[in-house]
Amino acid sequence: MSDADLQRVAAAIAEYDGKGIDSLASIAAQIDPSTAVLQGLCDHVGSQDARIQSASSWLLRRYVGAGAILSQMQTEQALTVLTDVCHWEARLHVLQMMEDLTIPSRRVEQLWPALIEQSKDVNKFIRAWSYHGLAVIADQHPPYRDRALSLLAAAEGEDAASVRARIRRIRVTFNWAG
Repeated sequence: MSDADLQRVAAAIAEYDGKGIDSLASIAAQIDPSTAVLQGLCDHVGSQDARIQSASSWLLRRYVGAGAILSQMQTEQALTVLTDVCHWEARLHVLQMMEDLTIPSRRVEQLWPALIEQSKDVNKFIRAWSYHGLAVIADQHPPYRDRALSLLAAAEGEDAASVRARIRRIRVTFNWAG
Protein backbone atom coordinates (compact mmCIF):
# COMPACT_ATOMS: atom_id res chain seq x y z
CA MET A 1 0.00 0.00 0.00
CA SER A 2 1.46 3.26 -1.08
CA ASP A 3 1.04 6.68 0.41
CA ALA A 4 -0.59 7.63 -2.89
CA ASP A 5 -3.33 5.02 -2.31
CA LEU A 6 -3.95 6.36 1.19
CA GLN A 7 -4.18 9.86 -0.23
CA ARG A 8 -6.65 8.70 -2.90
CA VAL A 9 -8.88 7.14 -0.22
CA ALA A 10 -8.71 10.30 1.87
CA ALA A 11 -9.49 12.44 -1.19
CA ALA A 12 -12.51 10.30 -2.11
CA ILE A 13 -13.81 10.62 1.44
CA ALA A 14 -13.27 14.39 1.46
CA GLU A 15 -15.01 14.79 -1.92
CA TYR A 16 -18.05 12.70 -0.95
CA ASP A 17 -21.14 14.86 -1.45
CA GLY A 18 -23.43 12.86 0.82
CA LYS A 19 -25.36 11.46 -2.14
CA GLY A 20 -23.65 9.53 -4.92
CA ILE A 21 -21.40 6.64 -3.97
CA ASP A 22 -19.84 6.10 -7.42
CA SER A 23 -16.49 7.61 -6.43
CA LEU A 24 -16.44 5.58 -3.22
CA ALA A 25 -17.29 2.37 -5.08
CA SER A 26 -14.55 3.13 -7.59
CA ILE A 27 -11.95 3.62 -4.85
CA ALA A 28 -13.08 0.44 -3.09
CA ALA A 29 -12.64 -1.51 -6.34
CA GLN A 30 -9.20 -0.03 -7.05
CA ILE A 31 -7.54 -0.05 -3.64
CA ASP A 32 -7.04 -3.10 -1.47
CA PRO A 33 -7.93 -2.76 2.21
CA SER A 34 -4.49 -2.79 3.78
CA THR A 35 -4.13 -2.40 7.53
CA ALA A 36 -3.30 1.27 6.96
CA VAL A 37 -6.41 1.87 4.84
CA LEU A 38 -8.66 0.11 7.37
CA GLN A 39 -7.11 2.10 10.21
CA GLY A 40 -7.58 5.35 8.32
CA LEU A 41 -11.24 4.53 7.72
CA CYS A 42 -11.76 3.64 11.39
CA ASP A 43 -10.14 6.94 12.37
CA HIS A 44 -12.40 8.87 9.96
CA VAL A 45 -15.58 7.13 11.15
CA GLY A 46 -15.19 9.10 14.37
CA SER A 47 -15.02 12.45 12.56
CA GLN A 48 -17.26 15.32 13.58
CA ASP A 49 -18.22 15.78 9.91
CA ALA A 50 -21.30 13.73 8.95
CA ARG A 51 -20.15 13.37 5.33
CA ILE A 52 -16.81 11.95 6.41
CA GLN A 53 -18.52 9.60 8.88
CA SER A 54 -20.84 8.34 6.16
CA ALA A 55 -18.20 7.94 3.46
CA SER A 56 -15.71 6.24 5.77
CA SER A 57 -18.28 3.88 7.22
CA TRP A 58 -19.57 3.03 3.74
CA LEU A 59 -16.07 2.09 2.58
CA LEU A 60 -15.41 0.19 5.78
CA ARG A 61 -18.65 -1.76 5.38
CA ARG A 62 -17.75 -2.51 1.76
CA TYR A 63 -14.31 -3.82 2.67
CA VAL A 64 -15.52 -5.84 5.68
CA GLY A 65 -18.33 -7.30 3.58
CA ALA A 66 -15.73 -8.41 1.04
CA GLY A 67 -13.72 -10.23 3.70
CA ALA A 68 -11.42 -7.64 5.29
CA ILE A 69 -10.89 -8.34 8.97
CA LEU A 70 -10.68 -5.53 11.47
CA SER A 71 -8.37 -5.74 14.44
CA GLN A 72 -9.96 -5.66 17.88
CA MET A 73 -9.01 -2.00 18.24
CA GLN A 74 -10.45 -1.15 14.80
CA THR A 75 -13.65 -3.04 15.65
CA GLU A 76 -14.00 -1.02 18.83
CA GLN A 77 -13.43 2.22 16.91
CA ALA A 78 -16.14 1.30 14.41
CA LEU A 79 -18.58 0.27 17.12
CA THR A 80 -18.13 3.63 18.83
CA VAL A 81 -20.41 5.05 16.11
CA LEU A 82 -23.26 3.18 17.80
CA THR A 83 -22.73 4.70 21.23
CA ASP A 84 -21.73 8.25 20.21
CA VAL A 85 -23.88 10.85 18.51
CA CYS A 86 -23.21 10.12 14.86
CA HIS A 87 -24.90 10.58 11.51
CA TRP A 88 -27.62 8.01 10.84
CA GLU A 89 -25.89 6.70 7.70
CA ALA A 90 -22.68 5.95 9.61
CA ARG A 91 -24.70 4.13 12.27
CA LEU A 92 -26.55 2.18 9.58
CA HIS A 93 -23.32 1.11 7.88
CA VAL A 94 -21.82 -0.13 11.14
CA LEU A 95 -25.04 -1.92 12.05
CA GLN A 96 -25.02 -3.62 8.65
CA MET A 97 -21.49 -4.94 9.11
CA MET A 98 -21.89 -6.10 12.72
CA GLU A 99 -22.41 -9.71 11.68
CA ASP A 100 -18.89 -9.70 10.22
CA LEU A 101 -17.32 -8.29 13.40
CA THR A 102 -16.30 -10.01 16.61
CA ILE A 103 -18.03 -7.99 19.32
CA PRO A 104 -15.72 -7.67 22.35
CA SER A 105 -17.33 -8.72 25.63
CA ARG A 106 -16.35 -5.47 27.31
CA ARG A 107 -18.33 -3.46 24.73
CA VAL A 108 -21.57 -5.42 25.03
CA GLU A 109 -22.74 -3.60 28.17
CA GLN A 110 -22.49 -0.28 26.30
CA LEU A 111 -23.82 -1.51 22.99
CA TRP A 112 -26.88 -3.38 24.25
CA PRO A 113 -28.73 -0.35 25.72
CA ALA A 114 -27.58 1.85 22.82
CA LEU A 115 -29.09 -0.58 20.32
CA ILE A 116 -32.30 -0.89 22.31
CA GLU A 117 -32.55 2.90 22.20
CA GLN A 118 -31.85 2.93 18.46
CA SER A 119 -34.54 0.29 17.92
CA LYS A 120 -36.93 3.18 18.75
CA ASP A 121 -35.32 5.61 16.27
CA VAL A 122 -37.53 7.56 13.87
CA ASN A 123 -35.54 6.10 10.96
CA LYS A 124 -37.04 2.70 10.13
CA PHE A 125 -33.77 1.38 8.74
CA ILE A 126 -31.92 2.22 11.94
CA ARG A 127 -34.71 0.47 13.87
CA ALA A 128 -34.54 -2.61 11.66
CA TRP A 129 -30.78 -2.94 11.72
CA SER A 130 -30.63 -2.23 15.46
CA TYR A 131 -32.62 -5.42 16.00
CA HIS A 132 -30.11 -7.17 13.78
CA GLY A 133 -27.28 -5.77 15.92
CA LEU A 134 -28.99 -7.02 19.07
CA ALA A 135 -29.27 -10.47 17.45
CA VAL A 136 -25.57 -10.42 16.52
CA ILE A 137 -24.65 -9.60 20.11
CA ALA A 138 -26.92 -12.38 21.36
CA ASP A 139 -25.44 -14.81 18.86
CA GLN A 140 -21.88 -14.06 19.98
CA HIS A 141 -22.78 -13.67 23.66
CA PRO A 142 -25.44 -16.34 24.47
CA PRO A 143 -26.50 -14.91 27.87
CA TYR A 144 -28.26 -12.16 25.87
CA ARG A 145 -30.38 -14.55 23.81
CA ASP A 146 -33.47 -14.58 26.03
CA ARG A 147 -33.54 -10.79 26.12
CA ALA A 148 -33.06 -10.67 22.35
CA LEU A 149 -35.91 -13.13 21.78
CA SER A 150 -38.24 -10.94 23.85
CA LEU A 151 -37.26 -7.85 21.89
CA LEU A 152 -37.67 -9.65 18.55
CA ALA A 153 -41.11 -10.92 19.54
CA ALA A 154 -42.20 -7.40 20.45
CA ALA A 155 -40.79 -6.01 17.19
CA GLU A 156 -42.87 -8.36 15.08
CA GLY A 157 -45.79 -5.98 15.66
CA GLU A 158 -43.82 -3.01 14.31
CA ASP A 159 -45.62 -0.81 11.77
CA ALA A 160 -42.67 -0.55 9.37
CA ALA A 161 -42.48 -3.40 6.86
CA SER A 162 -38.68 -3.06 6.75
CA VAL A 163 -38.45 -3.81 10.46
CA ARG A 164 -40.75 -6.83 10.21
CA ALA A 165 -38.75 -8.11 7.23
CA ARG A 166 -35.48 -7.73 9.13
CA ILE A 167 -36.97 -9.63 12.11
CA ARG A 168 -37.96 -12.49 9.75
CA ARG A 169 -34.43 -12.48 8.30
CA ILE A 170 -32.92 -12.60 11.80
CA ARG A 171 -35.08 -15.63 12.64
CA VAL A 172 -33.78 -17.42 9.52
CA THR A 173 -30.13 -16.38 9.99
CA PHE A 174 -29.69 -17.25 13.66
CA ASN A 175 -30.75 -20.80 14.61
CA TRP A 176 -31.47 -19.86 18.23
CA ALA A 177 -33.86 -17.09 17.09
CA GLY A 178 -36.08 -19.30 14.91
